[in-house]
Amino acid sequence: MGTTLFQIEKMDITRAALIGVIVVVSYYLLLQFSGTETQGGLEKRTDIQTKQISPLNDSKSSLSDLPISPSSQHEASEVGVDDVVSSVGDEKTFSIETDVLSLLIDARSGAFISAELKNIFTEKDGDVPVKVFGKKRGGSYLANSGFFTRNNFIEPNFNIEEIVEAGEGKRLLILSGQSDGYLLTKKITTFAGKYYLEVEDLVEQVGIVDSEISPYSRITREGGAVDTGRFNYSHQGPVFSTSKEKFEKFDYGDLEEDVFAEESRAGWFGFLEPYFMSSWVPDQTKIHTYQGKELNKRVVLTAAGPGFNPKGGVYSSKSTLFVGPRLTNQLKEVQKDLRLVVDYGFLWWIAQPMYWVLDWFHGVFNNWGMAIIFLTLVTKAILWPLTANQYRSMGDMRRIQPQMEALKEKHPNPEDRTKMSQEMMALYKKEGVNPLSSCLPLILQMPFFVAVYWVLMESVELRHAPFYGWITDLTARDPYFVLAILNGGLMWYTQKLTPTPPSNDPVQANMMKFMPVIFAGLFAFFPAGFVLYFFVNTAVTVVQQLWYQGAKKK
Repeated sequence: MGTTLFQIEKMDITRAALIGVIVVVSYYLLLQFSGTETQGGLEKRTDIQTKQISPLNDSKSSLSDLPISPSSQHEASEVGVDDVVSSVGDEKTFSIETDVLSLLIDARSGAFISAELKNIFTEKDGDVPVKVFGKKRGGSYLANSGFFTRNNFIEPNFNIEEIVEAGEGKRLLILSGQSDGYLLTKKITTFAGKYYLEVEDLVEQVGIVDSEISPYSRITREGGAVDTGRFNYSHQGPVFSTSKEKFEKFDYGDLEEDVFAEESRAGWFGFLEPYFMSSWVPDQTKIHTYQGKELNKRVVLTAAGPGFNPKGGVYSSKSTLFVGPRLTNQLKEVQKDLRLVVDYGFLWWIAQPMYWVLDWFHGVFNNWGMAIIFLTLVTKAILWPLTANQYRSMGDMRRIQPQMEALKEKHPNPEDRTKMSQEMMALYKKEGVNPLSSCLPLILQMPFFVAVYWVLMESVELRHAPFYGWITDLTARDPYFVLAILNGGLMWYTQKLTPTPPSNDPVQANMMKFMPVIFAGLFAFFPAGFVLYFFVNTAVTVVQQLWYQGAKKK
């Protein structure tokens, strides 16, 4: 079919829309949407109802109403987590280490009050390990598990320690103590090279008590989001997974007015920050009550098991604690849905295959920069049918470029725009050219740019990963802006190769001329890995255009 007058008028609108799309996508890359985010249909809930679900059958108060930190001596209004952590400074603590983790446990409460990642550092080429649990900006961060009555936590007061080498890289730490008529034991199993540990809490009644108790696991954090100091806007805050919703994200402040409460047989909960996380995964065969609340910038996440009376035996509660980098393969070993914390947003269906390809090429080259280059080549190969159609359209436009320029000279005044459009319509119809066919491929490629950005930002494997030469960290910006400048130059050259129809709108024409400069300035602040992807993508585009032009001439 020939080109209609409506299509001619629509062509300029489409070009303006493309500029708008670029601006919107760029803004999305700068700042993740603050509204509902999804990954595979998993939404961030904004309709939480305030509920009080009691894990104890005859208790009138929920677990979230118990003290913020396991301490039988103080209520939450009287003492915060900072006070608890500082109070154990002169008290006994226990430590356990693996090749990747260093953990410190408070003897009185049994809480994990410190967790250092031994081989991961806060700065590139630094020597200060990343600390997940412990003092954070604005407060403290700790995890605990054990048992509680309807009124308070049972503090184990551990005073006996035993370390058992279990073989195959396993190490077992056994802590024992006695409190309030109960004998309590905590067994912690660690694994070489793993950032998760299996925790088994046991309780046995040895005194005269007659009270139903329940198992719990809990994470407490103060201070809110951390300042990453880099171009990273991945989600920070509490997350829950239940049989109702597999992955629910909350910003700091969301739980201040509404308490999260949900019963589920399978699930987990934790805190996310860029690249790192902590999470409890309770026994998946039992129903737990998951709760979350925030009070005075202090967020408490808890899972409580069913109540029981410990008379006449030993009761055991098992759970798994993950504390470390968000490594997809290790997360899947703990719980299949835990991998969802590596969050690619609504483009997860593009980003996940991209990550698989990227990981495979890293295995080949042992260099994440080379993996990004070959990921770009694979992406360009997949999109080749679209780009080939685009280049054919460009070739047709280039062929009639002299005739279009003649029409522009014939109608130099803005009031001649309608007449020029009519004559251009006739020209397109005569030559069998559809200028709009080059626009769609550009739009369809934009999701790939967004997806690769989130792959780079969510993949902890790339954190501090070097490329070659001056690029020493692919998740930081290019220190000398070389890639940004090269991108601007390639975009300018691409414009020279791309024919554009005449336009009587000088503002639009000038905007297109300045796009390489605008993008070069924008890329100066983007992570080097993403700019490398865009540079290779543009370079391949130039090669494809030159090759197609040469083939057409022959």
